[in-house]
Amino acid sequence: MLFKRKEIWVPTWKGWVAIVLAFAALIFGIIRSTAPFLSPTKPVGAPVLVMEGWIPEDGIRHAVRLANENHYALIITSGMEIEKGMDVSHYGDYANLGAARLVALGYKGTNIVKVPSPKVPKDRTYHSALAVHEYLLKNTEYRSLDLLTEGVHARRSWYLFRRACRPEIKVGVIANQSPDFDAKHWWRTSNGVRTVLNEMIGYLYAVTVFNPE
Repeated sequence: MLFKRKEIWVPTWKGWVAIVLAFAALIFGIIRSTAPFLSPTKPVGAPVLVMEGWIPEDGIRHAVRLANENHYALIITSGMEIEKGMDVSHYGDYANLGAARLVALGYKGTNIVKVPSPKVPKDRTYHSALAVHEYLLKNTEYRSLDLLTEGVHARRSWYLFRRACRPEIKVGVIANQSPDFDAKHWWRTSNGVRTVLNEMIGYLYAVTVFNPE
């Protein structure tokens, strides 16, 4: 005999309803937690604050507040060459732009260090991190930093800075929460959807495909 009959269990209609509801709750939970996951704040209490020079004005103001509160030994602004044709291109690079904006928005300290990075066609954040890593090793005794960057870009920047700075330098992160959309309900606006999905794709690329070699 080649076949035999087996008894199997299948969900009732109530069972199917429960399965669908559980699956929907899981998907909603994942969606709801995506933006918070991408925008962690986990500083290490470092003596150095690194600010990505391209972040918007509210991020610069956040940096000023942090600098005034924490009295960092150094505040490093990072970034590469500004694209030609932009109204701020006369600053040359985002490191210089970030430093100028810090001063313009009220920071009065003299401990700002501009660390520009070379122009590259891709992996710009990683090369900015390499430049900061090299500067700290060659010019200071500091071996930890806290990185300030914008909202849902934070998880990717943090990952790439850790890749570039390990094992010599410990890296923490501070995410400036963007006022452009509510991170807890990012799917309710087109800007939130566009920004979060773009950053999720970028983060997945960084952790699965990116190879600095």
